[in-house]
Amino acid sequence: MLLPLVGFSDQPEHDWNYLLGAMHLLPMDHALAFAIRAMAAILGAASLAFAVWLLRMMSGGQKTF
Repeated sequence: MLLPLVGFSDQPEHDWNYLLGAMHLLPMDHALAFAIRAMAAILGAASLAFAVWLLRMMSGGQKTF
């Protein structure tokens, strides 16, 4: 809420404050942030593992087809 807002009206609103407030989820903001951060970390680790596996397959490691 401390960030300066840029908008086309005289009273711009904070996006996340408005969205979470409209869904009555504003008290759960820290839990939602943690869940999103955890999912991002898991997705990042899975992507890295897939990239390593793909590079090994492309280098002639194992034939799967």
